[in-house]
Amino acid sequence: MPQTGNETTTFTLAHPLPDKKESLINKTVRRVEAFVIPKECRKLVISSAANKWRDFKSKLTKKYIIPFIDTPELLENPPDDYRCINKEHWEQFVAERISDAFQELREAQIEKRKENKYPHRMARKGNANLQEELSATIPIEELDRATMWVKARQDKNGNFKAVEVQETANKIQKLKQKESDGSITTQGSDDVLTLALGRPEHPGRWGTRSNMVYTVNDIDEIRAEWAEHVLKFPEN
Repeated sequence: MPQTGNETTTFTLAHPLPDKKESLINKTVRRVEAFVIPKECRKLVISSAANKWRDFKSKLTKKYIIPFIDTPELLENPPDDYRCINKEHWEQFVAERISDAFQELREAQIEKRKENKYPHRMARKGNANLQEELSATIPIEELDRATMWVKARQDKNGNFKAVEVQETANKIQKLKQKESDGSITTQGSDDVLTLALGRPEHPGRWGTRSNMVYTVNDIDEIRAEWAEHVLKFPEN
């Protein structure tokens, strides 16, 4: 459990962050600046933070909330594995996850995954972890959205499970060649992947010059992830 002096502090599972935590984040960012982090690696750090925070909340939901949704008395306290979670924050998190709005969203996402023509093969590795793994053998500047889309759907032998995925991967390769020789020009969200899939960028997502894409929720989750680590630093 993070501690600040003699005061014990817990991080919240919701967002936005309280002002105190916001100031702690800013203070820690100044400390982090003392370390030399290559610019090309910063997006990996941010992606990894967002991915881990999202996975953590998903784990809490799937393992400790959904199985007991019909026995609310078992959801009154944080699970034994995570007693560091403040009881009030846990109650707020549970209330959000068992709400009709969240359950409807969850069911819609399950149905959407069933209809996905291009399922990835990453299991729980996640895009950020896959990118970090690939960066050991592929220059980071080459790991754009289109390349990551293809790599996430290949097996260890470089093959694709579905014909539709293979066809789209071939289209990506041709578009990349055209982009390289100047036959086409891409910019912002109108990149090779968007052209290959034949649909615009998903609404509510933020694109960056490094070709990484974050939702508004991702940004909030990143801030919350920082809070968890920041609160481990003692205040001066």
